Amino acid sequence: MRARVRRVRRRLVRATRVGIIVAFFSFVEVAARAGWIDQLALVPVTVMVQQLIEYFQNGQIYPHLASTGASFLSTIMLAIVTGIPFGIALWRIPVLERMLNPYLTSYYAIPVFVFYPLLIVFFGITVWPLILISWAYAVVAVVVNTSYGFREVPLILRKVARIHRLGWWPRFWKVEFPAASPYVFNGLKLAVAYGLVAVIASEFILSTRGLGWVIAYNYNSFQVSKMYAGILLVLVISIFVYVLLSLVQRRLGHVRR
Repeated sequence: MRARVRRVRRRLVRATRVGIIVAFFSFVEVAARAGWIDQLALVPVTVMVQQLIEYFQNGQIYPHLASTGASFLSTIMLAIVTGIPFGIALWRIPVLERMLNPYLTSYYAIPVFVFYPLLIVFFGITVWPLILISWAYAVVAVVVNTSYGFREVPLILRKVARIHRLGWWPRFWKVEFPAASPYVFNGLKLAVAYGLVAVIASEFILSTRGLGWVIAYNYNSFQVSKMYAGILLVLVISIFVYVLLSLVQRRLGHVRR
C-alpha cells in the first residue's frame, strides 16, 4: 500500500513539473500572440521553435553548440576531478574545514568575473579563461556537498566496517562513498547548473562563438526571434542534463540497495 502511495506521489510530482513548464510556455505564446507583450520584447514560443529548427536545418548552430558543449564538459570534468578530492580532504581534516568554512559559505557573493583580466594575462585570449571562470562557479558546490555527505555517513556503517576489519580503501569505496554518493550527486547537479550558467554568461563577453555569443549577437542585432531560439535551446539542454543526472542517480541508488 505504501509503495503504491509513493508511486502515485512521484507521478503527481512529475505531472506538476511538466504542467508548470507547459503553463509557462502557453502563457508566453498567448501573451505574445494577443499583444499583451510587444513582440519586439517577446516572441511566441512557436516562432522560437521555428527559428530553432531553421538553425539546425542550415547548420549554423552546430559550431556554436560544439563550442559551448566542449567548454561545459571541460568545466564539469575539472570541477569533479578537483572538487570531490578537495571535499574529501575537508572531511578528513576537520581543522581545514573549520578554517575554510566561512569562505566557502560566502563564496558565491564574490564576483568571479573580475578576475578575467588576470586570467587573460596568464592564459591569453583562449578558451581557458572562460573554462576557469566557469569552473570557479561550479567547483564549490561539489566541494561543499562532498564534504557534507561524508560527514553524514551513519556511524553504524563505520562500526560495521570496523567489525569486519576493513582497511581504509575497502571501507571508503564499499561503505563510505556509496553512503555519501547522494550528496555528491546533489553537488554535481548544482555544479551542472552553475557551470552551464557561467559558460553561457562568459560567452556573452569572453568569446566569439558559442550559444552565449549567439544570444548576445542577436540581441545586439535586434534579431529577437533568433535570440529567443538560442535561449530556448539553452533551456532544453539544461532540462535534458538535469533529467539525465537524476536518472543516473536513481539507477545508482537501485544498484546500491
